[in-house]
This record gives sequence, C-alpha cells and structure tokens, in this order.
Amino acid sequence: MIIWICGTKVKIVTGRLKQTINFYPENGVGDYDPRVVIRPPNSDIGVILQNRVFRSKDEAVEYLVKECHGVIDPPLPKYAHIIKKQTKSDEKELPHRELKTDEMPLGWVERAKLVVERVIDQFILQFIDFPYLHRVEHSIHCELYRLLSNEKMLGNIYPMNKWVSQLIHKEWPEYIPRPEKRNRRGNIDLCILSPEKLKSCTYEEFRQGKIEPDIAIEIGLDYKLKHLEKDSKKLLNSSVNCGYLIHLVRHDIADNFDAVEKFLLSRAQKSLKAGYARLSGSQAFYKLINDTQIKMKEVANL
Repeated sequence: MIIWICGTKVKIVTGRLKQTINFYPENGVGDYDPRVVIRPPNSDIGVILQNRVFRSKDEAVEYLVKECHGVIDPPLPKYAHIIKKQTKSDEKELPHRELKTDEMPLGWVERAKLVVERVIDQFILQFIDFPYLHRVEHSIHCELYRLLSNEKMLGNIYPMNKWVSQLIHKEWPEYIPRPEKRNRRGNIDLCILSPEKLKSCTYEEFRQGKIEPDIAIEIGLDYKLKHLEKDSKKLLNSSVNCGYLIHLVRHDIADNFDAVEKFLLSRAQKSLKAGYARLSGSQAFYKLINDTQIKMKEVANL
C-alpha cells in the first residue's frame, strides 16, 4: 500500500508478524528514510495515517512511535530526538522504583489493560482478514498468547520468590470453582498475573494455580451462544478484576446471532468486556473491545 504524507511517499508493507512503514525522500526516489516497524501488524494503519493531518514527515514518524508503539529500525542518528522519546516511553512501562503493595496492582493493571485491549482489537481485525490462519481454537489461543508476549510490559520475566516466571499463562485454574463443578476448578484460556502477585506468591500457590489473575481472557471459535454464556459465567463467578470475552465465528456457522450480539453488547460491566467477529459471505460483523455497537465491513470472499 502506498500513500503520501506531506509530499512524502510512504509504503506500508504488512506481514504476518510485523508491519513496516517506509518513508522515502521527498522526490520518492532512493532508499527509505526512515523505516518504522510495528509488531503486531495493524491492518487499519493506512487509513489511520490518511485520516490524520501531519505538519511534517517527522511528526508522522513520531506519531507512529508514540501512539502506535512503532520502532525506528535501524535507529538512524537524524531521528535521535524521536528515538529518545521512544526509549523514555518504554522505560515507563516497567517501573524501576519499589512500589508500595497497595499502589502497584492498581497502577500496573490499569496500564496492562490498555495494552491488552489494543492487542485484542488487532487480534480481532487480523481474524477478519485471515479467518483460516488457524484450524482449531487452541491454535487461536497460541496466536493471542504470542501477540501479548510481544509486548514488553507483558512479555518480560519477573521474580517469583527465589525463582522467576512470566506473567501470561494458558489454562490457568479458576480462582473460585463454579457451584455446578462441585469444587473442581475449570481452566481459563489465558490469564495475566501482575508482577506484584507473582513476586509475593509461594511455589506451591503457583504450582496449584491458586493465585487470583488480574486479567483473564476466554476465547471461543465457531461456538454457539450457550458456550459464550458459560464463558461469561466462568469469569464473573471468579470475580476477575478484568475479564475479556472474545467470540469468533467463521463462515457457514448457524446460530441466533441477534441474541449473540445482544448478549455481547450487554457485557458492558466494569469487570467484563467483549470482542467479536463473525464472517458471513463477503461481510464481517465485528465489535472491538470498547465499541458500543456491532460494526460491519466488506471483506474478500475468496
């Protein structure tokens, strides 16, 4: 995709794992200067750039670095002022000072929520573009795990007593068993622990999954409304601080989608949010995490 910003030719190349935005000299001839890399790719970046008004090429580059979490690669000296801002921004993601027990969870979780919601939105848009990139739901889980792990704030290793561990975990046991499970805990598809909880837990609590997750995500692929309701009940029963339902439906799946969409829109509780994508012929119906209505767009129907 090629667009023009302030008389500068900009070529956007989107791959599966990353996206490069190449800024060329003003006459459009020669090597890029600079190149900004975004991971994971954002399918809407071309539209975003075209709909914003920039006063200069540098302002557009700074916007990609600051607002879209892009990285100037290679880090050219002439863009040192932007790279410096990028570095300072990265440093803020992982606090270096010792935080009080009652201060860390709230501040960290609120910042982590913003990262998680941005990644989930990109994950939903990626599913619309490539619905058959994965065959089964477990593979879809791994893809979202990978995208979240690419975020510096979530992908680092943190201390756990005398050991170390990571923040993102798959198949984490429910914190509170549902009554119908008769004290047998089910598993949450993906969960995220705060560094503070990980730091203070015991080895046995970690092994048995008895740490309350700060963020929990349930993902459904090609399931019906009944399964969606069970996932919602699972998250609400454990009183998860931040819970996310992701409901993905590919072609040729029959269901009462009016009821499904009404249910998803009703999940606007403080502790639970929903994302959605459904493909039908050449149309995609979707809801990003903070959308208040179901949207529709035309897609390629190969």
